[in-house]
Parts: sequence; structure tokens; C-alpha cells
Amino acid sequence: MFDRVLDIAGALVGFLVVFQAIAVAVNVATRFFFDFTIAAVLGLTEWSVVCMAFLGAAWLERERGHVAMDAIVDRFHGRSRVVLELLAVAVGLVASAVLAYYGTKVSYDMWVAGTHDFFRMQYLPQAYVMAVIPVGGALLFLQLLRRGWTAATSRQDRAEPGEAGDA
Repeated sequence: MFDRVLDIAGALVGFLVVFQAIAVAVNVATRFFFDFTIAAVLGLTEWSVVCMAFLGAAWLERERGHVAMDAIVDRFHGRSRVVLELLAVAVGLVASAVLAYYGTKVSYDMWVAGTHDFFRMQYLPQAYVMAVIPVGGALLFLQLLRRGWTAATSRQDRAEPGEAGDA
């Protein structure tokens, strides 16, 4: 079920990429041909970048698409590699927990204060957009827990080079 949630988040990110391309192209065309811009396009594309980053992070983590320093990681094998993997997961867990916590706090504070983006989209409460940060942080946290569990319980690549069973 969690994979389904990540798939939906990934599909939403894909939709946002297409939306951005079309919205910006239409805005450029209306500016060029009719000498006016669609005011909401700038705000929607800016906020959609926030949504893409936070909703796509857990999906990208599941797909192992995040940047890794392969030149360093590939030098480790066996237990050392598992420890390195678990260390990376631990750092990610702390970062995603901080995002979820503070994202919730900021979203709630904006909700209570009724904060709006008066420069771009006056009609949209910022709490709605900011809510994507704790949601994305929580999804990333859960995905990292899953990755850490897999790394910690996997028997694959446990033996150090030169140990029994290494051919």
C-alpha cells in the first residue's frame, strides 16, 4: 500500500512537470502575441517546484535515484558497506524528521494566522502549499525506515572480501 502512495506522489510530480511546461509556454505565448501575462502562472509554477521536491523525494529514494558518491561507496564491501548504508539512512531519517516536524509547525502557524502569498496568489492560503513539506518529510522518513530495515536484515553482501564464502 505504501508503494501505491509513492506511485501516486510520483505521478503527481510528473503531472506538475507537464503542467509547468504547458503553463510557461502559454504564458510566453500570451505575452508575445497579446502583450499580457497570466498572473497565476508564476505563483503556481513556483509553488509546484516545492510540491515536486517534497512529494518526489520518497519516490526517488525508493527508486534509488538520489545522488550517491559511488566513487567512495564502491570501495566498501560487506559489513562496512552495510554500516555506511545505515549511517546514510540515519542522517536521512534525522533530516526527514526535522522537515516533517518543522513543516507541520510552520503549516499550522500559517493556517492559524491565515497567511496568504500576497505577491503571487492572494486567494490561496500558504498553509495548503506548506502542508506538502510535512507530508513529503513523513513519506521520506517511512521510505528511509524501509531502506534501513532492508539493509540491516539483508544477508546479501555481508561477508568482507577474503572471508569464507567469498570466491
